[in-house]
Amino acid sequence: MYVFALLHHAERATVDPLNVAQWEFYVLPTRMLDDHFPSQKSIRLSRLLSLKPIRSTSARLADAVAEAAEAG
Repeated sequence: MYVFALLHHAERATVDPLNVAQWEFYVLPTRMLDDHFPSQKSIRLSRLLSLKPIRSTSARLADAVAEAAEAG
């Protein structure tokens, strides 16, 4: 299972990397990455999104991981 984290808060004056509410998470089974990009060690957000990961907040992250595990 992969969990990608993106600090999506746009206002530079109030950005706080320690505030998990300012982050967005993308959950994807390992198999999906292995099947589509077997030799890559990094991925662009656009390519990640093309695989339709489960988008989550920190509060719902455990549920998103469980959902991806069932699907994958």
